[in-house]
Amino acid sequence: MHEQRQTVTVDRVRGLLGRGSRTTLLKHLQRWREQSASTPEFSLGDIPPQMLSLVEALWRNAGEHAHALLEKDRQQLNQMRNALTDAERVKEGQVQALTAQLATYQQREHEMSKELLHSKEALARLDAEHSHMRQLFEASKQGLQEREQQIKALQKELADQSTSNLQRLRSEQERYESDVARWLVQLDETRQMLRKMTERCTVLEKQLPNQKTKQPNRAVSSSKKTARGNATKK
Repeated sequence: MHEQRQTVTVDRVRGLLGRGSRTTLLKHLQRWREQSASTPEFSLGDIPPQMLSLVEALWRNAGEHAHALLEKDRQQLNQMRNALTDAERVKEGQVQALTAQLATYQQREHEMSKELLHSKEALARLDAEHSHMRQLFEASKQGLQEREQQIKALQKELADQSTSNLQRLRSEQERYESDVARWLVQLDETRQMLRKMTERCTVLEKQLPNQKTKQPNRAVSSSKKTARGNATKK
């Protein structure tokens, strides 16, 4: 391109090579331009005739040297192109590997999304079961409180009934003790009366023979009085 008086640009060099990184090509192009800028340019018309052959020889040597440098640059560019080709192949392999890995990750993501959906559904079921169990717990708690209130009421009723029964038993016991005391008094009075009657009977039994002796005499006297009365009436 330089020999054909064409402007050397990154796009033209890349088009000539067929591939390559613009950044890498730009670095080499800048270095080439710096080397070219350090080489002075001159015109053959300004050289004296006696010096022309020498200048032409020097120019040929410079051209050969420039061609050698150009060939070296071409070789370097070819090496760079080959390196870039290899690098791009490696990158293509890496891209393919990354693509396969991405597909694997996408598949894994899809599976994880399904698992997450299943987990959410399971969590929703657990929440529903927890809510149901909570309702059952609240109902059981309320029922337990009602049972406790019933038990307390029953305990109070039993306590009141026990107190009432105890008072009734105490009253009955007091009445029984009073009745027993009264019965004991009556029994004692009955025993005393029985003893007195026994003593009276004993006395009467002792007096009974005398009464039997006196009774016939009284009967004879009574008969005599009756006979006398009848005789008087006649």
